[in-house]
Amino acid sequence: MKTLRLLSEPLLFYSAETSSFLLVSAAIGEVIRVTYQTVSSSQTTPPVLSGPSEKQSPPIKPTELGAEITRRFLERERMEGKSEHTLKYHRLDLHHFFGMLPLNLRIVDIKESHIRSFLFRQKDERVSYEAAHIKNQSINRKLSTLRTFFRFLLQEKVIYMNPCELIPSLKTKRALPRVLSRAEVSTLLNSIPSKHSTLRTFFTFLYQTGLRISELTSANVGDLNFSNNTLTVTGKGNKTRILHIDPDFIKPVKIYLADRNFPPPDQPLFIGVHGCRLYPNHLNKFFKQIAIAAGVAASPHTLRHSFATHMLEAGFPLPYIQDYLGHVNLNTTSIYLHISNPALMKQYKKASPTLQVLS
Repeated sequence: MKTLRLLSEPLLFYSAETSSFLLVSAAIGEVIRVTYQTVSSSQTTPPVLSGPSEKQSPPIKPTELGAEITRRFLERERMEGKSEHTLKYHRLDLHHFFGMLPLNLRIVDIKESHIRSFLFRQKDERVSYEAAHIKNQSINRKLSTLRTFFRFLLQEKVIYMNPCELIPSLKTKRALPRVLSRAEVSTLLNSIPSKHSTLRTFFTFLYQTGLRISELTSANVGDLNFSNNTLTVTGKGNKTRILHIDPDFIKPVKIYLADRNFPPPDQPLFIGVHGCRLYPNHLNKFFKQIAIAAGVAASPHTLRHSFATHMLEAGFPLPYIQDYLGHVNLNTTSIYLHISNPALMKQYKKASPTLQVLS
């Protein structure tokens, strides 16, 4: 018989027979020994868990305890088509949460009080509403992350009760988005230097289509159909939609692609100076510098808000704009009614009882 000392870090095993996870950890305050019978190479005996030894294990940090199960959770989220933006915040929220838990606390022992304490500390650490930039929406996002995470643990039978089940979301007052006038949009786009002609074409097309910046940077040449003037867009959750675009808006993009000798369909629609796909972070920084120089407070997403508002002002119906923007819920699109035509908002409220009016 041989005796193996328990690893200092917890391990998570999956049992195909019981369709559940087995967390082998020193978090119970004792060291578990794993013994096995020495056999020939042609025969295998699975490890057998034996009783605890008298030695105490070192404290296990909750961040270490949650690392493996968080990885599995994010893998499942990615398989379900969640965006990298969502995965990023899920990863940060869970890391922050596990970092605030007491030492040696097992996942199965996480209670509602731990989650409430975590959420309360988000507000308690706030120096001022403006200084820390942590609003109720941010706390609700963290709670949403935890709800999704613990539902995953329930499905995988890691836990048998969801500690988030009875925790309500905080009431929020939705702020109206910043919107530019048509003159401000024109001033801003025309202020982009001619040496950055590619970026001028990119941001002009971004405004004319109302796309999210990630949707346009991920578009390929083959997504733009010149024969019927459509663009196939892959949005949140890998959902696709087809946009019909004014031919005049497509002409500058066609000229830009002609300068690139019309790349193959699987190539990026827009590329940078090094021939690689444009990155949203770099574009955000560039646009911010241009906006500051032009004396306009705006971000690339401001162009999307402006597009939606200008569409409403032009008389397009709200459901049409909803489909064009790729919104799942009409309530998300309804916020533009507050900006363009408050009176029209009242009409939509009467026509659609399910439409929630934002205060």
